[in-house]
Amino acid sequence: FGGSREPFTMGSREILGVRQSIGIAFWNGSAWTDRQIALEHGPPGSWDEVFVASPQVVKHSPTDWRMYYHGVGREDRRFRIGLATSADGIQWMRQGVILGPNDASDA
Repeated sequence: FGGSREPFTMGSREILGVRQSIGIAFWNGSAWTDRQIALEHGPPGSWDEVFVASPQVVKHSPTDWRMYYHGVGREDRRFRIGLATSADGIQWMRQGVILGPNDASDA
């Protein structure tokens, strides 16, 4: 849901608008309703503590949904791609980093 106005300190800088979470909303035929957070930014010290963004969701079967997303941690401020899974496309569980800056496949 875009950047929040919550101040976030990285090094000696305080930044506004950087904290992002991934959201979901429902179309009722005329408007988007029931906005809610699907995946919040990670907890302190995690690889996606600063923000999560750019979700790509693939439905592999009726009960196997996978969300690929990128995030950034506070420590090294480098992008990584993570995986979250869901049985219904609404409630998501983090599975961890699937591609990081030091992986052999990093181009």
